[in-house]
Amino acid sequence: MVSIGGAPDNLVAGPRRGGSGVRGRAPEVARTLWPTRFDRPGPGARFRGGGGRGAVAWPVRAPPFSALANVYDTIMQDVPYAAWVAFALAGARERGWRGGRVLDLGCGTGNATAPLVRAGLEVVGVDGSAAMLAVARAKLPGVAWVRGDLRDAPLPGRFTLALAVFDVVNNLLEDGDLAAVAALVRRHLEPGGVWAFDANTTPGLAALWTGDPVEGWAGEVHFRWRHAWDAAARRATVEAWCEGPAGAFTEVHRERPYDPPELRRVLAAAGFERVDVVRYPSGVEADGEDPRVWVFAVRPGPAASEAAGRGD
Repeated sequence: MVSIGGAPDNLVAGPRRGGSGVRGRAPEVARTLWPTRFDRPGPGARFRGGGGRGAVAWPVRAPPFSALANVYDTIMQDVPYAAWVAFALAGARERGWRGGRVLDLGCGTGNATAPLVRAGLEVVGVDGSAAMLAVARAKLPGVAWVRGDLRDAPLPGRFTLALAVFDVVNNLLEDGDLAAVAALVRRHLEPGGVWAFDANTTPGLAALWTGDPVEGWAGEVHFRWRHAWDAAARRATVEAWCEGPAGAFTEVHRERPYDPPELRRVLAAAGFERVDVVRYPSGVEADGEDPRVWVFAVRPGPAASEAAGRGD
């Protein structure tokens, strides 16, 4: 997933996407989130003789998308980023996109950026987490990376396509946050440009983010994630415990659902002339029961590639 802002209590894409959130939950853990605290020492708690019998060295409590950056790609190795990006590109082409400069919002460690680069596209990646961006830079040194809050990031120039993959918008927790990001994206899209992103809906977070804790191994990383869904507040909270070669830590992440009517309303108010909310992978119109949807929003104007060619 992806980090929205840089400070510890800034919005995050829940462990942010690869959006720096868990922005990405691997398929095998897609039905879980984490709790606000552990009831007992986790599986990585260490007993140490110097502190007396039974003394426990608790995992470090880290800000969202900080310590997680070092193990994120290992845990998320089975997430289908390439398939999601292919779907987004195909959907953008159906709506008039013909190539050009791409903005990857909530880029995290660059897992959605990589297939864009392999496709020969010029990409700018933006994320709020310095740790996630450090991993992205090491993987893709030729990409321009920007650290900033997604609501007002200092974006360089304009783009024909913007993407936000793997729960990025669900890390926009407060009223008005999605509108702020939509306004920023619209300002930086060429006329006719397309914004494509996915979002968990209320049924998705309520159903998929409840259940038993998930625990397992990903390479040398031992993880245990627990979650809670607050129906009154409409927020999902996840506590991720991980232990790898560098030690053990926990991070707490939160997500907010976005349903099709709200998505259409906010993006239309931001000035997008066409807002399609669809299912993956069929691309047919989504309804209120879909747990996750994809959105394709088009900025008014001629096809973005034509505008870019004329220098509009």
